[in-house]
Amino acid sequence: MASTTKTRPALMMQRAELLEERSKTASPEDAEQMLRIAANLRALALMRSKSP
Repeated sequence: MASTTKTRPALMMQRAELLEERSKTASPEDAEQMLRIAANLRALALMRSKSP
């Protein structure tokens, strides 16, 4: 189970990158939401990677 928690932040970062890529071809409204979600995913991944 420990390996799952260690990889979770990395997966969140990958998902954030995918959202940022997809936002480039999305409508302005969708792109704004995608970038907001990506930023939240990155912040959450950083918090999880620093917590024990």
